[in-house]
Amino acid sequence: MIMIYFEDLNAGDNWTTTEHLVDREEMLAYSRANDPWPIHVDPEAASKSPFGGLIASGGYTIVSVVPRSREPAGSNVGFLGRL
Repeated sequence: MIMIYFEDLNAGDNWTTTEHLVDREEMLAYSRANDPWPIHVDPEAASKSPFGGLIASGGYTIVSVVPRSREPAGSNVGFLGRL
């Protein structure tokens, strides 16, 4: 298995993974528990933000994307952080 680190990536690099449909309630549950900023959990407040509505938190994005990063050619992404 190939290990990919941040410094291995170049602008424009891309790969295709399986499609992942984000479940709104799952996203909101994650945000309420881990990142309860109004743009992540309050539809009314989020509608007044520059985004115009709710957005997924960075943490939710990471936990949604990292498992799919293993798909291309058996690669694995090195991630340093705490979730």
